[in-house]
Amino acid sequence: MPQSAITADEDDIVSHDDAALSPEDVAKIREWLQPTDYLAESGEFRRHLLSQAPGTGIWLSDTEEYRQWHDSPDHGSLWIKGVPGAGKSVIAASMIQHLRTVEQVPVLFFFFRNIVAANFSPRALMQDWLAQLLPHSTKLQLALQPRLKTNLDEISDNDLVDLFLDGVSSVPKVYCVADALDEMTADNKPSAMRL
Repeated sequence: MPQSAITADEDDIVSHDDAALSPEDVAKIREWLQPTDYLAESGEFRRHLLSQAPGTGIWLSDTEEYRQWHDSPDHGSLWIKGVPGAGKSVIAASMIQHLRTVEQVPVLFFFFRNIVAANFSPRALMQDWLAQLLPHSTKLQLALQPRLKTNLDEISDNDLVDLFLDGVSSVPKVYCVADALDEMTADNKPSAMRL
């Protein structure tokens, strides 16, 4: 073998996919994150999805604002405002389903509800988004695995946000949907606003 200034054993070169944890290890991390049961039939997402007529809210993807947001290479937000009861949550569920169907990227979501104990804190949002991002980010898997020995309550909200932002940085594109931000508790809101 010719000498080179840079050498590496073939074992030193690991593809991104080869470094991923086993499905069992990912499941342990997900359980440790204690996410809400966001895909349950009784959950907010399914409840809003089932309450709509087929095609509800898809008109949004035809608007100029949506196209500019969707097609932009920059990070950005699409903010939907309306009076209570106008159907924003139904539209959010519809858009989540639409993005999950047509895009080949992670679509993370959370529905704040001040009357549901598990759905009103920024920390619950982070736990759900981390759990949803986990299968798509080896970097996040490897960052969270050593923390399994730590009680989740001992990890600060800011650390959860940092872990999330680090995990998102390893994914080419991701959609994050948060519904009913006005129902989020004020506790630790500054850490969530970093998103």
